[in-house]
Amino acid sequence: MADDQKHVLAASTDSGQAVETQTVIDADELAKARLDERWREFCLNAEQYVAETTRPSTRVRQPA
Repeated sequence: MADDQKHVLAASTDSGQAVETQTVIDADELAKARLDERWREFCLNAEQYVAETTRPSTRVRQPA
């Protein structure tokens, strides 16, 4: 893969933000950021699952 194919161009309609923002994002950095985001999402889902499945039952049960 050629080096120029490993970059993504970023643009903004806000010229002030565009001047201060890095305009080239390394493809490897982008892939790592996506993996980091997926990992955070997985952890949040896992925490929610554990919270929902380990909660003590609040239903009142009567003996049959």
